[in-house]
Amino acid sequence: NRRLRRKKIITGFRQYEQEGYIHIEAVREEQSSVLYGAFRSMRAAKESLLQLTREYELCPKLCNLEQSKTACFAWQLKRCKGACVHEENPGLYNARVLIALETLKEEVWPFRGSIVIKEECAVTKTTQFMKFDQWRYLGFAENIHELACLANKREQHNMDTYRILSGYI
Repeated sequence: NRRLRRKKIITGFRQYEQEGYIHIEAVREEQSSVLYGAFRSMRAAKESLLQLTREYELCPKLCNLEQSKTACFAWQLKRCKGACVHEENPGLYNARVLIALETLKEEVWPFRGSIVIKEECAVTKTTQFMKFDQWRYLGFAENIHELACLANKREQHNMDTYRILSGYI
């Protein structure tokens, strides 16, 4: 039954700069506010990152997939252009990193603030109002006046909510 347990926290990539080179790191959502990609597990994120390193010729060491004090293993196999040993121009490497990350960037929230979706049940003749902000579910109310009572609490990013909302909107 482990498969039925849903992962509530999204894993993605964050970027940071060190010695002129952009590094990528797989992190859980609560560790970073700006994430690239949306994965159910750290393993899935790292597999995707490994694919990006191959496709865009990124350095596995700078993507935190390898820990070594010298060059990465891909450099020895001539699959890395040498960012880990400062052989490659940082500008060229960083441009490839940004292009790779752009393919994973989450859709920008298309509204200025929170939105409300009205849902009506034809069978029971009931109406509910659901409030969302920044792809996060904030709660529901039975009538429009109760919506003001819903605080803009910061729920954790839920992958299912993101996918449903992005398809709906």
